[in-house]
Amino acid sequence: IKILGRNSDIINVGGEKVYPAESVKNLKGILNMDVSTSFDMNSIENGQYQNTKTLGSLKLTNFEYISTELSNPLKITKTAIIFNPKTVVLNEFDAQLGKTDLKVSGKINNLLGFLFNDENIEGIFTTFSNTFSVNDFMVSEVKNENDDKTNTSSEKQIKIPIFLDCTIDAKANTVIYDNITLKNVSGILIIKDQKVELKNMKSNAFDGTLGFSGIISTKEEVSTFKMDLDINNFNISESFKTLDLLNAIAPIANAVKGKLNSKISLSGNLNNDFTPDLNSLTGNLLGELLSSTISTKKSPLLQSLEQNMDFLDLQKLNLDDIKASLSFKDGKVVFKPFTLKYEDIKIDISGSHGFDTSLLYDAVVSVPAKYLGKEASQLLSQLNDKEQNTVKVPIGVLISGKFSSPNIKTDLKSAITNLSKQVANNQKDKLINQGKDKVNTLLNDLLKNDNEKKDSTSTDKSTNNDALKNTANDILGNLFSKKKDTAN
Repeated sequence: IKILGRNSDIINVGGEKVYPAESVKNLKGILNMDVSTSFDMNSIENGQYQNTKTLGSLKLTNFEYISTELSNPLKITKTAIIFNPKTVVLNEFDAQLGKTDLKVSGKINNLLGFLFNDENIEGIFTTFSNTFSVNDFMVSEVKNENDDKTNTSSEKQIKIPIFLDCTIDAKANTVIYDNITLKNVSGILIIKDQKVELKNMKSNAFDGTLGFSGIISTKEEVSTFKMDLDINNFNISESFKTLDLLNAIAPIANAVKGKLNSKISLSGNLNNDFTPDLNSLTGNLLGELLSSTISTKKSPLLQSLEQNMDFLDLQKLNLDDIKASLSFKDGKVVFKPFTLKYEDIKIDISGSHGFDTSLLYDAVVSVPAKYLGKEASQLLSQLNDKEQNTVKVPIGVLISGKFSSPNIKTDLKSAITNLSKQVANNQKDKLINQGKDKVNTLLNDLLKNDNEKKDSTSTDKSTNNDALKNTANDILGNLFSKKKDTAN
């Protein structure tokens, strides 16, 4: 078979006459080509494309292509292709697909296989886009399912086109994915076998920077993903408000203003709309807060904590350089123990919450005893001012319920018991120290008296020494008596 074209030939591509196929409808455009090719169908059918000879060029303008493999009509403003025996060189490709504009150059290695043998498009490309919408490249498959009765429901599943087998060096000024907008995006995409591997991806987002890599697969019935994220200087309130994933991992961050550094590794299933299935997530997160403040008005949980412990003012928490490590699996997020501080109060926290917003946390608040009310004040009155300001007691806090309606239980009774023991031990130590001081004073006096009165009569010495010894015995007796009483 020989096909010859001339540069002066202009073909109106319409009515599916040039490339008829069931999946291709409403072809439109102007094709200008100068191509010569020769091949035998036996070589084509057996994939022996090296036996073909194709040379020339092709230009296509104002082309429109509608296919079930694409989510929107593909409109090609212009394209320029050079045909060589082994490859097809794409010098220019300027197109629009939905919201997406594309400029592409590169090489296609098996155009004949794609056209005649239903093979994948293999190639290496460089792309640039001013606006790139990820959803424009996702195919919607209609899946019919019968329920327990006789009704039939339609459910759409987004799939990566099966015919793509290519590597793309991509850059875009703006990338739109769901409700997320990324700026200055660059990286490598490897598309094959209904999978997209993302390598060395970089972007600006939420006033900070984002690096990410991973794999998205739509090959199986349930789509999956695995991703590593490197977040630097994210605006906390904006990112957690926009990203459902981050909000599910740490809902309390809605009450935090400031910046976030974080490294996140996660994997799981994708819903039909390409959003993560939270209950399937597995992974971990290491986060660090920078220049952050907290607003309790945005968190019922924080408000409830303040109501149950009126000495707390959580807006004074020092969140600078706070680091937290957590993991998530089976619909739950588990925080490793971490500490919050402000002024003279320390809060140690550990526990977990569910993606359904259920709570199960333990906290220990180490608080100065002077904040604990009348009963504590009566106990502290036995101490001097300095001691009253330094005595601290731990208060256990159990947090359950939901983030929107938390239950807070505090163990203030145990805190008072702990305080009474501290005061008793303090008083006992004082008595022991006082006794030691008096004994030392008496012993020093005995030695001094003995040295000063060497010239006195033996009777006077005996009388004075006996008096001092009797006094010492009385003090020691009283001391040990008190110690015994205290112990009882």
